[in-house]
Amino acid sequence: MFTSNNSVRRLAADGNARVHIGNNVYGSESQCLAELRTTDPRHDKKRIEESKGPLIREVSHWALKSHEYQQWVNNPSVSFLWLTGERGRGKTMLLCEIINEIETSPLATPVYVFCQRSKDGPSSHVGVLRSLFRGLETIQRHQLINCGLARTSIDRSYSSLGPPPHDINLVINQYSSLLSLEMNHTVMAESYKTFVQNAVDQLARSHEYDDFSREIIAEYFLANTEGSLLWVSSVCQKLSHDHVGRAGSTTFTDLRDELERIGQTEWNLLGHRQLLLHQSPNKKHSIFPISMSDVANFVWRSEMERIDHFFERAKGQQTSSSLVLYGTAGSGKTQLAMHYCRKAGESHFFGGVLWIDGASIHTVTKSMLEAAQTIFTADVSQWNAEQTRSAVFRLVATSKRPWVLVLDNFDNPKAYDVESVLPRQESKHFVIITSRSRDTRRLASSVEVTSLQEDEALKLLLGSSAHAKGTNDSAVKVIRRLGCLALAVAQAGAYISDRNMGLEYFLVVYESEQKRIHASVPLNWGYQRRNSTVEHARVDTTLCIATTWELSLDILSGDSDTKMAKTQLLVLSAFFGRNTITENLISTYFLSTNHDGRPQWMNNFTLPDGSFDSYALREAITEMGRLCLLQFYHIELHGASWGFHPVVQDWAMHRSVDDSSQALLAAEIMQYQLGHYQPTWVLTTIDSGTGYSNHTSLRPHVLACHSNCEKLLPREQSLGTSDTAMIALRFAGFFHSDGSYATSMELLQRVIARNVSGSNVHCLALRQLAETLGRQEEWLEASEIQQKVLNQSTEAEGTLDFAFLQAELAYMLQYQASQPEKFPDHADRMNKGLELASSSYATITGLEGEDSVAASASMWLLSAIAYHQKDFETAKRFGQRVVTIREKIFGSQNLSTVEAKENLAVFLAKLGQGAEAATIHEEDRSVLAAAYGPNHPKTLEAERMLARAWRLSKQFEKAIKLGKDILNRALEQYDPQHHDTERAANGLWRTYVAVGDMEEARKIKDTYNLSLSDADNELLRESLALVRERGN
Repeated sequence: MFTSNNSVRRLAADGNARVHIGNNVYGSESQCLAELRTTDPRHDKKRIEESKGPLIREVSHWALKSHEYQQWVNNPSVSFLWLTGERGRGKTMLLCEIINEIETSPLATPVYVFCQRSKDGPSSHVGVLRSLFRGLETIQRHQLINCGLARTSIDRSYSSLGPPPHDINLVINQYSSLLSLEMNHTVMAESYKTFVQNAVDQLARSHEYDDFSREIIAEYFLANTEGSLLWVSSVCQKLSHDHVGRAGSTTFTDLRDELERIGQTEWNLLGHRQLLLHQSPNKKHSIFPISMSDVANFVWRSEMERIDHFFERAKGQQTSSSLVLYGTAGSGKTQLAMHYCRKAGESHFFGGVLWIDGASIHTVTKSMLEAAQTIFTADVSQWNAEQTRSAVFRLVATSKRPWVLVLDNFDNPKAYDVESVLPRQESKHFVIITSRSRDTRRLASSVEVTSLQEDEALKLLLGSSAHAKGTNDSAVKVIRRLGCLALAVAQAGAYISDRNMGLEYFLVVYESEQKRIHASVPLNWGYQRRNSTVEHARVDTTLCIATTWELSLDILSGDSDTKMAKTQLLVLSAFFGRNTITENLISTYFLSTNHDGRPQWMNNFTLPDGSFDSYALREAITEMGRLCLLQFYHIELHGASWGFHPVVQDWAMHRSVDDSSQALLAAEIMQYQLGHYQPTWVLTTIDSGTGYSNHTSLRPHVLACHSNCEKLLPREQSLGTSDTAMIALRFAGFFHSDGSYATSMELLQRVIARNVSGSNVHCLALRQLAETLGRQEEWLEASEIQQKVLNQSTEAEGTLDFAFLQAELAYMLQYQASQPEKFPDHADRMNKGLELASSSYATITGLEGEDSVAASASMWLLSAIAYHQKDFETAKRFGQRVVTIREKIFGSQNLSTVEAKENLAVFLAKLGQGAEAATIHEEDRSVLAAAYGPNHPKTLEAERMLARAWRLSKQFEKAIKLGKDILNRALEQYDPQHHDTERAANGLWRTYVAVGDMEEARKIKDTYNLSLSDADNELLRESLALVRERGN
């Protein structure tokens, strides 16, 4: 029995046993006896653990749960557990953990042997026997279990083969369970990471590394996942011995360089198979928000070329470069930035990509924390915002290759200092900032991201709706309706694809279901954005047309009432269309109404005295323009003007809970803009003419406002009811002036049907209807309506209004008298018209005076009657008098004066003064075109009179050229059956007839189905007679 001092108290031998005492060894047995010295495998195990470092249970506990280990433990027929793996992978540490696990079991006592390289020689059988004897001596024979444990001493030639050597495998093949570390690469990778973390933590504590130095070392090890645990331990020991990286002793770049040198040296010394170790800076982090994805059908667009060009130039510079992508919501700024980052992630030029959600300081902090959790191995959850940013930016700053950093959704430059969330300029990096705010242009070079080009939008639409049914023309109509806005086109494509919808049908559905389509979220939709108001939780907003611009409204400045007022202004503006909307629309409304009659939100644009606060409105427009809620905006001396993208206008109109109230308010505002469009002919002739000067600019707003009212107002509030009758009359007056006679008549008939007969609005509607009918040469029906109104108004005889009624009927009768082929009693009608006109003139001059504007209107009527009576001198004399009165009151360039000069020029041409008439017409047509537009009925009429003057003065070539141009422009504006188109065709026909080109005249007559008047037939007869004379 052995004692602690190795002395022998009692010794006995049985049978043939021999007892050896002391060191006296003889013969062939001497060597064997010498080797049987006392030993204890537990001491070997302890020594191994001390030399390799403390056991890290997390590194090896996976093996205890493996199928191979459980089979060996629980299956008596499996006698061997064979652990195999490359050198340094942790087989010995795994064995120690298995021994510890068995020792905890009351059913077994392990006997183990360590056969390591030592001075006894590798795989020494002597060492095995010695350890076995020691193990058997410590347990009783009956406790032995029928199992064995074999641990390989595989040398390098077998280290990667997996199974045991062939000769051993022949013995244990059917009784073994093979546990290969290489085959369990997934769990070994996690084990390797855990081992690295513990090893680096221990090294960092002993060396007092700061967090960033610690991360440089950990990142280096983790970049080399093929490294072994032994290699990690060796590098850490070398770093500790050489005092590399102690706090304040070296720069981060020097630490990286030294780490790479030591790592490669230790790798070679350990004799690992040839492997190119990765340098730490080569690890590329591509950090994107989880909810974002580069759209599979990304369409290359022109802005991408500008981005590439900018950064290609920047690569040759030594400093950082920043580029701002700004534009309206949904234009594709984020997708452009992400696409560039995807390319950067695949490029060897860049060291990494960092994506920061810049919507608010909360989202910036959250993005930084997520980046740190991805980059660093340490637990960063306890770091504050400054620590997190510092650690991430130091990594960027010390990288040997530049990083790409994206600050996405930096829409509110006032929210925080952008420089505080970006690295310092000393380190080279590339920054992309995306923003809805035009103010960000000041931060760096910038690219405005606008709508897609049509070819780009087509690719996006057809790529998003691969199975869409329809022609290319249909697709073009869709993208044009959506203004080629990237988000709208992509969402429309997905909407069409989800429903297997035809493109033409989508256009129909879109007009009636805009609100629902804007809010629809297609299947597998990848557009999301983090909620910037939630600090500690991740809440993503699915971006669609209905939500993306709501985020812009959240950024508007001011308290809740101020924000609401700005939003209401935006919504109201949308009801005026998308073209140039002017401040004058709102200011005129303020001048025409009192404080109590306006919506409460307008108080934000009201001065204390109740007048319009122009400055407040301009500041609101400027702010919304900076946020790209407006497609454009201008602040000038005469006021603000702005416009919408088509889809933004659609969204703004339909975001209101009560669309009808906004539509009605817009119509009411428009009513005050149309005050000059009086509901009767006579009243329009005596207007100052100032209201018509902005006819062209008003047209899109009137059309949009009318269309919105028709779609959104319920029947009980629609235009034409008692509450909206006057608004309807103003709109009808505008449409009459614009040549949209059918629309004008529809409104007027609605007013007549929905208002009490004999009421003021009812009479006004009848009078305007008569004028519109007369404009289309429906003179008989027009005069019957006027006679009816006049009969109902006899009690007003002697008043100015009654005189106007007489003038209106006289005007219609004189036109009837000029058509004897239609009105056999044309002479009676002329006489009656003259009688009414004379009575009207007497009443007006008696009430207003001979030089009044009203008198000039009545005088103009007398000149027209004289003209139709072929008394051209009298017509000229009255015409000159009208021009004189109006020039004196309004000036020569006033539209009322211009129209009076036009009438005078007609009379002059008939008197053979064609050149003088042509001069007047040429001067006037430029004024009228500027006021009404080139295709307006009054402009076209003035040009027809010019062509007529050239025809009468024998300038046929000029007359034909102008006549063709007039007809083409009429066709652009109206259909071939429209009254003004027919009049343009008739004017060209007359010129061809006058020049004797009967073939062209016949083509015009047949094409436009012209009905010839007596005057036309007379002109035709005269021309044919001239042709015959020339032929003779």
